Amino acid sequence: MAITCSASDIAEAAKCFQNPCITDQDRMAIGVLLKAYQLVTAGGTNYTGDGGFDQLMQDSVGIMLVTIGHWTLSAEEVALLLDATSGSPTTAEDLLAAVACLRCNSLEALRAAFLFLGCGIIAEG
Repeated sequence: MAITCSASDIAEAAKCFQNPCITDQDRMAIGVLLKAYQLVTAGGTNYTGDGGFDQLMQDSVGIMLVTIGHWTLSAEEVALLLDATSGSPTTAEDLLAAVACLRCNSLEALRAAFLFLGCGIIAEG
């Protein structure tokens, strides 16, 4: 997907990353998926393959104890993650399809997975 910088193109590209099209849970699951791709790019564990999401949820369960308050990914944060991510889906439809299994987890579990992956990216960097 070619990114352009015109206001109309940006508004159109971000349309489905805004409520009500995508819920906070969907947005967080997409953030986890994109972080997982970033971790692979950084040379870390690949959680994007078969059984990877199940393993990720197991590996990140302890982080659920961290209190981080109300937190969602904005369209801008999704765009920044996409920009820094190699090999991930880029359209809203493809991202939602790719996170079908992740979306079944609680927001707290998804937040824990997001933090866990971020830590892994830093550790690999």
